[in-house]
Amino acid sequence: MILGEIEARAAENTQRRQDEQQAKAEREVRWEAALAVAKQQAVREQLAHVLSEEARGWQEAAALSAYCMALERRIQELDGTADEPALDLARRWLEWARAYVKSVNLLSELPGMPRTREPTSEVLEPHLKGWSPHGPERRGRG
Repeated sequence: MILGEIEARAAENTQRRQDEQQAKAEREVRWEAALAVAKQQAVREQLAHVLSEEARGWQEAAALSAYCMALERRIQELDGTADEPALDLARRWLEWARAYVKSVNLLSELPGMPRTREPTSEVLEPHLKGWSPHGPERRGRG
């Protein structure tokens, strides 16, 4: 009777350890999947930020280019009727402005795919839906 009870408890302990190991392995798989998704989302945010910055720079260059075209038209309108030294200064300004616009125009050359950096724990945590960036056995803030 005592021997049977000892054997039953040993079997229960063995089963409990196996169940714990299985649960730990399943947590590991779910954590790794969550981490992979979080990394994708963090990299997407990095790229979206770069794209937004480039679009803002492009808009500024487009506005400056439009200004240069308007200035050129105005110089042409006043050519022969305005003070020549003033027109010369305006032409010099236009020449400088066009060179500047060309130097800041992000599309004067084709852009490449931006390099991304490995997301830090702090960047990953909001995307992990409660998981910790430090492992499946810890819990995150989220």
